[in-house]
Amino acid sequence: MIDLLFTEAVQAALEPQLPGVYVGPVHDNRDIESPSVTLDMRSDALVGGPLYRGTLTANITTQADDSTPGEHQTFVQSVDSALKALDLTGSAVKLYGIVASTVEAQRSGRQWTSALSYIVGFGPQPL
Repeated sequence: MIDLLFTEAVQAALEPQLPGVYVGPVHDNRDIESPSVTLDMRSDALVGGPLYRGTLTANITTQADDSTPGEHQTFVQSVDSALKALDLTGSAVKLYGIVASTVEAQRSGRQWTSALSYIVGFGPQPL
């Protein structure tokens, strides 16, 4: 499925920019420790072609015991900047565009959480 390839490409592009941060898909068998950026992808194929349009959501979590709301916000802004500048060169998928669409912030237990959603256009890397 190309959604999985896309999520893996985003993960590979973000990990070097966020050292010490768990970056990965929502469904992963690794332990997810805070701070973390979990990636959720939902897309639809465009009829008659290889292109897809979807929503990429980056769920950003930090521990309230280890960070202030301001520090969490700074971290969220760094993830947002990295996603808006996403470069998937060398991956199996090509990113045709990414536009921020929604933000949702909340506190859950002892965690700060923010969900950043982006509309993305992507498809297989042309040969």
